[in-house]
Amino acid sequence: MKRLLVFLTLAAFAVAPRAAAQGAQPVSACGAPLPHAPVLVGMTDTAAYFPKLKGLRVAVLANHTAVARFCEPAQGKYAAEAERLPGVSAGEAAALPDRAGSRPARLPGASADGTIHLVDLLHGRGFNVTGIFSPEHGFRGTADAGEHVGNSVDGRTGIPIRSLYDGNTKRPSDEAMQSFDVLVVDMQDVGLRFYTYYITMLRMMDACAEFGRTVVVLDRPNPNGHLIDGPVLDMKYKSGVGALPIPVLHGLTMGEIARMAVGEGWSRKCRLDVVCCRNYTHATPYRLPVAPSPNLPTQRAVYLYPSLCLFEGTVVSLGRGTDKPFEIYGHPDMKGYGFSFTPRPT
Repeated sequence: MKRLLVFLTLAAFAVAPRAAAQGAQPVSACGAPLPHAPVLVGMTDTAAYFPKLKGLRVAVLANHTAVARFCEPAQGKYAAEAERLPGVSAGEAAALPDRAGSRPARLPGASADGTIHLVDLLHGRGFNVTGIFSPEHGFRGTADAGEHVGNSVDGRTGIPIRSLYDGNTKRPSDEAMQSFDVLVVDMQDVGLRFYTYYITMLRMMDACAEFGRTVVVLDRPNPNGHLIDGPVLDMKYKSGVGALPIPVLHGLTMGEIARMAVGEGWSRKCRLDVVCCRNYTHATPYRLPVAPSPNLPTQRAVYLYPSLCLFEGTVVSLGRGTDKPFEIYGHPDMKGYGFSFTPRPT
């Protein structure tokens, strides 16, 4: 209990250093949001990170979740703000939707609804992207849990993809680390100690500290960010599914984990910049626009995952191989419930 209370104190300070002084509810480290304004992920704040990348060799640690909509139909009192998203040129602004949302909304490389991937955005803007590092589930997010993923090439841009989940790689080779000057991190986490994306980020932060590389984290909301619960990890059990002395539900975003890891000495001290979400607090409900991994396809699964995943060390099925992973559980010996399912290889 004492360790949990210590963590709660540290987490509250890392997330909201001004909350106590101002008598306000905890907010993100970037300050209070505009009321009722849409949440904007760090990737959309191009004015905050494009200048940091100019003239440098850029590597990206990302997966399929590193997407954002830059050209949403303008609505209500925030219409003007939506039409002036940083990084949109005057020519592109002309293609943004008008107040009725009737004109096409698309940036170069974006899909029909204005959604664009970070790699396509950087590549399309002429940044020198020398490599992509991919976490568990691969760059496109299609590999199963724990499945080893090999190196490849991004079909759209021709940029090499270096897997950090091939069964061997703890960190990239010296050659790979020397191929870039700044690492941009953008992955959607779900706020769980045993979810591996933050562990991959920490390993890359350690490598960047060793090689003198800068790390820029483009932050995203934590869909379980309103919860801090569960036991703090005993570090003698540190592993690839638990790397920090934090609770199961830690309440932090990826950017906050990065800052806290450096501040607490849990990772090596690298040059770190975090581009915060805008209009977000830990009390802000946030529905994930993209499934973060194959077996968390729904918001319900994301909410149930912290509890049901604990059964993975047993013979109980958690619905993998069905259309409701982490929303159901069962075993052939569990009878009399009036419900059954049959997992099949997917």
